[in-house]
Amino acid sequence: MKTFLSKVKRPLVIVGSLSPQDRGPVQNFLARLQVPIYAEAPSGLRESPLLKNYLIHSSENILHDGHFDGVIRMGGVPTLRFWRDLEKKYINWPVLNLNSLPFSGLSRGVIEPINLSCLNEMDVEANKEDWKSFFDLDQKKYREVLNLLEEEKQSEASMIHQLSSLLPKKSRVYLGNSLPIREWDLAATRECREFEIGVSRGVNGIDGQLSTFYGWASPGQENWAILGDLTTLYDLAAPWILPQLPQISTHVVVINNKGGQFFSRLFESKLFLNEHQISFKDWARMWSFEYECWDAIPDKLAKKNGHQIIELLPDPEASQRFWKSYEAMWI
Repeated sequence: MKTFLSKVKRPLVIVGSLSPQDRGPVQNFLARLQVPIYAEAPSGLRESPLLKNYLIHSSENILHDGHFDGVIRMGGVPTLRFWRDLEKKYINWPVLNLNSLPFSGLSRGVIEPINLSCLNEMDVEANKEDWKSFFDLDQKKYREVLNLLEEEKQSEASMIHQLSSLLPKKSRVYLGNSLPIREWDLAATRECREFEIGVSRGVNGIDGQLSTFYGWASPGQENWAILGDLTTLYDLAAPWILPQLPQISTHVVVINNKGGQFFSRLFESKLFLNEHQISFKDWARMWSFEYECWDAIPDKLAKKNGHQIIELLPDPEASQRFWKSYEAMWI
């Protein structure tokens, strides 16, 4: 660590998934280090009051603006796109991995497998660089994001923002696959609601996400999944296991945007979208689930026991306007 910090003057910290017992030591260490932190949702530190002066709020887009010269990754392999850009675009940046498992998540990078609880005893000096202009820019961009979410309330991103403020505190929230993870990291509330976030993307891909959620769900807690429509269609048989999990209550939010709309921002051809006109109402009835269809986020949630499917229908034009305006923010 000391060797790395002697070479890297303006480090960025990326925090991936952390076990609950590791969050305290990591949080205290980062409070002493005092550098910008991109905390992903499963880190449990995205809304940390102790780290609020160092957390990046606007989005991962700000990471490309030339403010850094190296990366410290803590916890699990990150899911954000910027992590993959370290393989090519930022190939010359030093990368230090601090985690209990000996996997760098890249084809390069120094690996220091450590017990993260040892960070409490590790000496570290506060970074001496001036970060004021960076955090001023981050706050400016974050205000612009919040304004967009307010302007386009029927957009997919804004619906995620509203839903995150509505979910009961201490809920377990599972995100899968790519777009729900990205939208949660960008748009979910920054209020500390003590969610336990689980995510699955990358090698796991689109298969088995609903099955993974049911296996991850915990008795006696609010269990919520936010999944895309194609992701759900790939795992329609998953509820077969639920009779063997009698103490589990689940809520599955299916964002039905009629296909893989994430790819509409990457490719001109609609073949990549796998568009469809499928509703999930009859699928819910097949399993005797409670079913609701939302084209807007309600003011409050009705108390439901058992299992529930919520089909979320964002306005495609509002979503297009949101992403167009969002991308224009960074030009």
